[in-house]
Amino acid sequence: MACGACTLDRSGLESFDGAGLALRDAGAGGAGGTGSTDGAGPGGAGGASADANPGDAIGDVPAGDGSRADAGTEAGADGPMISPVGCADGTREGYINVAGYPLIAACVGGWSVPGLLSASALAPQCGRQGGNTGPNTAGAGCSVTDLCAEGWHVCRSAQEVFQLAGDCKDAVGPAGTSHTFFVTLQRALGNVCPAANDVGTNHLHGCGNFGSPEDKSCAPFMFMLKDTDCAANTPWLCPTTSSGPATTTTAEYQTVTKLGSTRGGALCCHD
Repeated sequence: MACGACTLDRSGLESFDGAGLALRDAGAGGAGGTGSTDGAGPGGAGGASADANPGDAIGDVPAGDGSRADAGTEAGADGPMISPVGCADGTREGYINVAGYPLIAACVGGWSVPGLLSASALAPQCGRQGGNTGPNTAGAGCSVTDLCAEGWHVCRSAQEVFQLAGDCKDAVGPAGTSHTFFVTLQRALGNVCPAANDVGTNHLHGCGNFGSPEDKSCAPFMFMLKDTDCAANTPWLCPTTSSGPATTTTAEYQTVTKLGSTRGGALCCHD
């Protein structure tokens, strides 16, 4: 797919009012509002300079090579301290520049709880111990949510990623690096990503440098993972199964696991 396929018209992003949303090009103000299921971005995450330039992204990074913020944590309104890094293990492997991307992070790691839809998948199952520099690098007993720090969630949609980052170019390394994919909770009916993100369990959608070409409705994503893409790129595993007399199909969105910390993980967005 041509590189231009992920280049989007970002006019208006810098002046987006967004009820506390601080986009990277406009600078991040103080801690702000909360995210929503329709893809609306969260509030500002604290003090990013308006002229901050995003760093170069990387794919499969050896332990300790991700970006680790030294500024400590931000205080939640009445809850626990919230990491500015966004990844549960304290290091980012994409959208590395915390000042440039204060509200979105690409987090390498694995998980064994299947899917992206169930209540188990959407809640931490191993105490956020996953990640490539965490104590549970394989992700045994973890859900995909365990890759995100407290106060962060697996990014819900293509729209949310677009609002917080604009595109995927700083989420993964350039073409030619090892295969890397960071999944989101974006759903699809057939190959189409519905604007409401409320139906469909077909394929996996996120920022990556490999997979099958993505439908234009899923912009800014350029690639999606089908079951065959997962099978060819372990530790990704997302089989499509059929069962019962009515031939009930269980699709990739419901089955995906990733027992290992190579080849990506998940995109995490600030609450």
